[in-house]
Amino acid sequence: MDTLQSTRKLLTAVCLMLCILFLAGCNLPPVLTPVPALPTATSPQPAATATPIPPTPTSVPPTATTVPPTPTNLPELPENAATVQVGFLQGGIFYLTYDISLWEAVPVAEEPGAYRLVSLVFPGCEMYQLLGHGMDPNKHQPNQSTEVIGQTTFAITDWIEIPSGKSILYSYFWGSNQEYALEVAPGEQDQDCITLSRQVVALSETLGFSQP
Repeated sequence: MDTLQSTRKLLTAVCLMLCILFLAGCNLPPVLTPVPALPTATSPQPAATATPIPPTPTSVPPTATTVPPTPTNLPELPENAATVQVGFLQGGIFYLTYDISLWEAVPVAEEPGAYRLVSLVFPGCEMYQLLGHGMDPNKHQPNQSTEVIGQTTFAITDWIEIPSGKSILYSYFWGSNQEYALEVAPGEQDQDCITLSRQVVALSETLGFSQP
């Protein structure tokens, strides 16, 4: 009888201990399983932009170039020079400057204010506005050339008398359309007259065939 009661007390005590342990287990803090941390997304950093450094300009001083002046053989203006209008056609008016000891200015009757130059040295040598005329190709041959006098290029027509070979008319043409036309009647001393006329043309060209 006593043994049975002792056994019951023992069982009761065991059951009481189990209950206490169970209840104590219910109040324990939960066991947390650590979760691995996710990697933090890192915002991409902008790539460093290289700042261009402009090259340092190098100043190179220009090399001074000395251009020698072009020698120009200009005729001297004589002290006793005079200028008259010889060309009178519309768009082709021009003046000639001449030495009054070598030439005489004679008025053109058909054109008031215009003149022709008559040589005081060579008889029959004259200079005047070319107006055009017919030439017999059986008796006269035109020799055409160009000649630079001063800064002007002239178209030259030299009419040669076939039997004698003498120059009977010598013409100067110039201008963008050869609108300026001067004719020389050489006379008997044709080459001397042409040379003298060239001096007048050279002198007048330095003045632009205008009044000084």
